[in-house]
Amino acid sequence: MATSFNINGNQNNGVRLQGGTATIDADFGVHGTGNNGVLANASGALAKIENSEFNVDGSSSNGFYMKDGSTSSYVSGTTFKITGANSNGVFVNDGETLDKIENSDFTVGDSAIGLLIGHSSGTTGAKVNTISGSTFNVNATNGNAINTVNNKRVPDNNGTGIYLKNGSIGSMKSTTITGNGNDILVSIDVNDGSGASNSIVMNGDGTAANGLVRLEATGGNNTAINIQNGKHTNDNGGALTSKDVSVKGTWNSKLTGGNNTVVKNNYYVNKLTIEDTPSSLPTSISPVDAGMLRVEGDYGIVFSNMGFVKDTASTVKLDAISMSGKYSAGAAFLSKTDGTKIDPLRGNSGVFNGSLKIQGVIGANNGTDSDYSVGVYANTGQSSALGGAVLGGPSGSTMTNLKVDGLNIGFNEKANSSILVWSSNGTAIDVTNSYKTNDFVPASTTPGTPATVDGLQANAITDGTRYANNKDTWGYIIDNTKVSKGSVIGYATGYFDGTVLGAYNWATHNDSSKIDFQKEINMVSVEGTALLATKGGEIKSKDVRAGGYKSIIAYADGIVSLNNGDRSSSISINGQINAADNNTLGYYYDSGSDHLKDTYQNIGAYAVNSGKVTIAGTAVATKQTEDEKQVNNISNTKLGGAAISSGSTGYIKNLMIHH
Repeated sequence: MATSFNINGNQNNGVRLQGGTATIDADFGVHGTGNNGVLANASGALAKIENSEFNVDGSSSNGFYMKDGSTSSYVSGTTFKITGANSNGVFVNDGETLDKIENSDFTVGDSAIGLLIGHSSGTTGAKVNTISGSTFNVNATNGNAINTVNNKRVPDNNGTGIYLKNGSIGSMKSTTITGNGNDILVSIDVNDGSGASNSIVMNGDGTAANGLVRLEATGGNNTAINIQNGKHTNDNGGALTSKDVSVKGTWNSKLTGGNNTVVKNNYYVNKLTIEDTPSSLPTSISPVDAGMLRVEGDYGIVFSNMGFVKDTASTVKLDAISMSGKYSAGAAFLSKTDGTKIDPLRGNSGVFNGSLKIQGVIGANNGTDSDYSVGVYANTGQSSALGGAVLGGPSGSTMTNLKVDGLNIGFNEKANSSILVWSSNGTAIDVTNSYKTNDFVPASTTPGTPATVDGLQANAITDGTRYANNKDTWGYIIDNTKVSKGSVIGYATGYFDGTVLGAYNWATHNDSSKIDFQKEINMVSVEGTALLATKGGEIKSKDVRAGGYKSIIAYADGIVSLNNGDRSSSISINGQINAADNNTLGYYYDSGSDHLKDTYQNIGAYAVNSGKVTIAGTAVATKQTEDEKQVNNISNTKLGGAAISSGSTGYIKNLMIHH
């Protein structure tokens, strides 16, 4: 029979270690206020907590408080139930190292925390070397609930599975954290003093011996990883030494319900590193695959940035996202846009000066309506033409354009009317692609293995995705049954308005929303528009191919009157354009297709209401087919379409199409 401790009153301890080694196998009831089940209180104190139970219902109390102790201390095979307000299951003090937490279970309620690592931004960080074989259940916390005073969601509430306040987790594997609505699974502070740069390494690989970290929640309004409390300047105007945040390795998420987010940054961070990079990409879209970040439900987001991220070495690299639900977003860079001022101390502006790489599928599993979704969305006004302080960054800081350095997001047939890259409010986005595309090899020999379509790049920007040969691939060789309808590759709309954004000292800056595509575009959506500019937006691109029927390559609509003159919505293509119904008449040619009647109705350029389209470097095609080898020896794929200019002085320059 296990020894039992029942701790009441205030500032009491069940076991207090002042040195030596103690192996503890006991049951602890921690009640009252400010009490501890086990307190390690000396540098030589070695606590071995094994097969114990802690019921912490007292306030501001702890199951195991490692205030000072041996770096060989550990927790193994132990159960924690923490329901007391502002209490913790395990609390590792600043400057202390807990060797491991293994095979233990944490059930967390109210404003409690399962594992608290560090507590102050002014001292050396705490550390847990390894967490393995454990579970954290935060169903009863509601750390992401609505603030009933002003009806706004509060991003920095207590109540979470793991709270990394000042320190690090060296290795985390074979561990699951679960919630059931309005929950935050992991909270990470951004320190602003002499404390630690907070970091987690999740290094499971999905094998039995080295299982994955799984962040899973049902219901709505969950955040798997919440980055919070960043601040670059104190209330007296003094600069703070803001530290970095890093989450690296391989982990899985599965969030089911509306308004869920995998990773959210709320305020300023000096350097942010978020990398979920499986050593080999998942071979399917199953949630059990290593590195899959799955969000199922409307208004889901994988990465949401609402704070100013300063360091250009910052990276967000998410190699395997899987989303289903309307209004989904792979990555969203969000400003308030309600006219209130950006917080000049915390930088809640959504500016990200680092590099984004993101790959996956929206409309995954073919089951849920995923219309009106977006791959990358930015409304922050971020631009290299502005200083950082204009949008809430530190004094003297700079801004880059938003850099999308890797983009492989496919829209399948459930993701209609979606947009791959969307820029508004004067945001400047540079888009290239380091991921591999156009490497599809069919599973059967009928039809035969295609030669590469002439001119396709191995790193094209595309909305095409398919599942075959037990893996997902991205690219242009696809048929009409596996693509979206009415989608857009690049959409730039509007211009910078500092009043709307709550900016500071922007002078006369009113630049257009801009997208610069620096790789070939391969669009496969049917009735889609590759490039769309409205309300003064501006897009530049290289070669553009459109394989879906009734495609539009470039569509520019409208003009805006600004204090420095009128500005047309504009699109400039420096390269070849091709709209030849490849989905229907190419590799998958089917003379009995219902869509043969829809071919030869593509549009090369459409300028309306003083919009402008310019195409340079284009020559008349030398052959009618994209590639004769792609059409089963039937050479009838034409570059079907027309150049159209309508409305008030619509303008198209240098367009040549063979039709």
